[in-house]
Amino acid sequence: MKKKIIFITYMITVFIFTIIRCLLPGEQREERVRFGVNGTQKVELYGNQMLRMEFRCLKEGVSGISFEYSDNDIDFEEETIRAKIYRGNVNLQLIQDEIVELAQQVDETEIYLPIQKQILPGEQITAILIGTGTEEGPVFQVSEGAENYSTFFLNGEMKADKYLAASAFYDYRARNFDKIIIDCIVLLLSGGVIYLIHDKTGIVFRKISLKFKREKRRSMLRKFDVKQILKIIREKKKKAVAFVLLVIGIIVLLDYTYYYAVEKAANECVDVTITRVKESDSVYYLKEGVKLAETFRAEENNLSGVGLAMKDLDDKDGIIKVTVQEGICGKELFQAQYPISELAEGKERREGNKKGDNGNSNLKNNVWLEFPQVLETSENKEYTIIIELADMEGQSIGIYYRENTSAKGLNVTIDGETTAFIMGASGLYKHNLFLKPMYLILCVLLFLFLSTMCYLIFIKRAEFCNCFLAIMLMLGIIYTLVITVYAVPDEPWHIDTAYRVSNQLMGIENAKGPNRAYKRSSDFEPTAMDNVNISVDSYRKLYEELISTSQDEQLKPGYVANTLANATRFNYLPQALGFTIARMLHLGYLPMILLGRIWNLAAAVFLMYFGLKKLPFGKTIFAIIGMLPITLQQVMSCSYDPVLIGCAYIFVGYCLFLAYTEEEVYLNDIIIMMLSGGMLAACKGGVYLPLVFLILLIPFKRKLFNKKWLPVIGMLCLCVLFMFGRQFASKIFTIVTMTAGSVFGRAEQVELYTVSYFIQNPIELLRVFENTFMLLSDHYIATFVGGLMGWLNVRVYWFVVFGFCLLLFMASMRGKTAKQYVSFGDKCYFSLICLGCLGLIAVSMLVSWTPMGNEAILGIQGRYFIPFMGVGLCALRNQKLVYQKKNPRMLLFGACILQMLVISQILMSVL
Repeated sequence: MKKKIIFITYMITVFIFTIIRCLLPGEQREERVRFGVNGTQKVELYGNQMLRMEFRCLKEGVSGISFEYSDNDIDFEEETIRAKIYRGNVNLQLIQDEIVELAQQVDETEIYLPIQKQILPGEQITAILIGTGTEEGPVFQVSEGAENYSTFFLNGEMKADKYLAASAFYDYRARNFDKIIIDCIVLLLSGGVIYLIHDKTGIVFRKISLKFKREKRRSMLRKFDVKQILKIIREKKKKAVAFVLLVIGIIVLLDYTYYYAVEKAANECVDVTITRVKESDSVYYLKEGVKLAETFRAEENNLSGVGLAMKDLDDKDGIIKVTVQEGICGKELFQAQYPISELAEGKERREGNKKGDNGNSNLKNNVWLEFPQVLETSENKEYTIIIELADMEGQSIGIYYRENTSAKGLNVTIDGETTAFIMGASGLYKHNLFLKPMYLILCVLLFLFLSTMCYLIFIKRAEFCNCFLAIMLMLGIIYTLVITVYAVPDEPWHIDTAYRVSNQLMGIENAKGPNRAYKRSSDFEPTAMDNVNISVDSYRKLYEELISTSQDEQLKPGYVANTLANATRFNYLPQALGFTIARMLHLGYLPMILLGRIWNLAAAVFLMYFGLKKLPFGKTIFAIIGMLPITLQQVMSCSYDPVLIGCAYIFVGYCLFLAYTEEEVYLNDIIIMMLSGGMLAACKGGVYLPLVFLILLIPFKRKLFNKKWLPVIGMLCLCVLFMFGRQFASKIFTIVTMTAGSVFGRAEQVELYTVSYFIQNPIELLRVFENTFMLLSDHYIATFVGGLMGWLNVRVYWFVVFGFCLLLFMASMRGKTAKQYVSFGDKCYFSLICLGCLGLIAVSMLVSWTPMGNEAILGIQGRYFIPFMGVGLCALRNQKLVYQKKNPRMLLFGACILQMLVISQILMSVL
């Protein structure tokens, strides 16, 4: 009786909750009314050109106007256009006048103009865009067809049968009744499943104990004894020698990385022009015995040398002596000597060392004199360079000069006498010295990681899952520093979406307009997509802004991407919590993103850890998959992948636990399994839906196909399907009903493959699939393991990829004394699930990303296989290939060593 009362109370609560949602005023939305569509012509707005559009307000609540445009491949800085909005089209009444900063239009598809004042239905609205005198400007789309009528003028001339590609937006409130009803059905089915399980089988909730085992913890602390560690080292000399060799090997690796990449990048010089000269300028011929001196003011810190425009260095011997002193007659800092023959051989500098408008026009004649020491605090200080020649045997060298008109340098003196000219010169500055302390911090973290790993695996011999937890957390933090912000695929858009969720947690409403939301003014980064590569510049930004604070807390509306159509808000909850805490602490934009990354990492790793603990077998397989470079890259990012991967581990762990063990089942287990399975079904377009059917393994293995369990199993499957349909039904309907020539998923106008096309040409579908897996298999292996990191532009050597593949193969083998668990039928079912997921991934990218006529499917990456690949590798478990003595910790150790190589290779690839 008590169970029925609880269930009825739950049902009534769900109905009341649903009714309240239906009665609420609804979500604030904006309806788009288009005018010109599919613009085939373009109009560039530059100089004082003027675009004008007139249209009639169709209904109440007009909130803004947008114009489709592109940036015309221009990197805008301070360029603007002027936008005016009038009421009427004859007697114009100005209602809005604003300046649009083009550098802030980061979406590169629309310029949105909010309308602040009320416009009544039927009133005419006139919008005018005016160039502000720039030589080049943005391009606006013009079409010959329109969904709604408008009038278009170019520079006052009406363009008949031409329509500006624009839209008007109208505010309205909408209740999403279909999702409200589906949510109600899912909640009722979930409650029904729990009630039926409890009523028919007697399964109850597990009591959760919060008592801590203090005595055990004290004993664990007592085990950490230095004397005991030394005793173990003496007893196991071979392992001690191996450990010493390992440390030496790691030191050699780090030293090689430092010499090959870090030191070279840190010592790179950037030249900044002091005086520009031309080949037509005069030349002064310096002879032995004459002192030539010039005083100049350094523009930056870390002055490391000078470049002088010289000629006639070839086939000459001798030495150039340089003395540097503070000010005009100040303290001598150092002296240096430069053999002329060596200067002549290396006088050309690499193009990458020039900065902005800095080089002289006779750059090939520049001779670069690098100082023996760096002047670290040189900015705005004056230095005098005294140049002399020695061992010239009567020869001279030419130095370009011109009349002094620059404030950067002072007149040249020859043997103490002031002249009226100045030498052509550049200052050399080392901008990358920060790499040395950064690399030192990284080395300390790596040695701390190595020490912790060896202690847990070899000395303490900690439980396998605990080793995995510690390794993943430490490696994740190291990856956060090595793989910089935006360097993970699609991370700029995921950061924007997490920012939106953070706004909701803080009670901030979305701004009006397409894809608009509020951000702190200092959090807008128009150049985010220009900084997606791991580079010296991205490391510099990390070093300089790691502990920065927000400079402008004022909320400002702007373009903020939204990827919630492909995932749930729960996928963005950890990073959004990190963002919210950072914003409350007034941290800067970069520290905010890093804090979001760390929260996401912690959430994913702990989900994976608890899933790993539940697995009755295959722990090593899932642990090695978790330690793959690509998995670590994803779980430490601001993407929705970390929570998705963690939920996959939880779901598979509980499914295999309930299917292959005879331990008592609790309602807690079933609820956790339902929630994690629902998350898998509601993410990434539902491509992991076949993995959810792993749940059917439970009644097969426990022989539960009877009158008691059939309704439960059916309702569980319905719950998952409803959650899938709630998230992706409209998108799937759109894809299925697309006609030839449709564009879906891509920003550029390309014709994609469609479902209707393959229904008419089934052989073509088979051909495309065959080409895909025959031609791109190596790419999928590389992107699954981590052979291509970042935006697939950082290569890791194939021997490292092969090493991880070998570890995965060894992990899939069982120990000689371990139970087989997996039967032939189970292997077939596991393989069918993996093929189903793989097929859905391929089909989704085929109809949403692959242009018509392409030989293979585009857009598939191996990282999409992470959630289900563990199940596939469990199918390799057999009775013939077995370990005589399997040591899973040694496989973890091998993965850690390979990770050290990966980190080293990332640095050598990008520096």
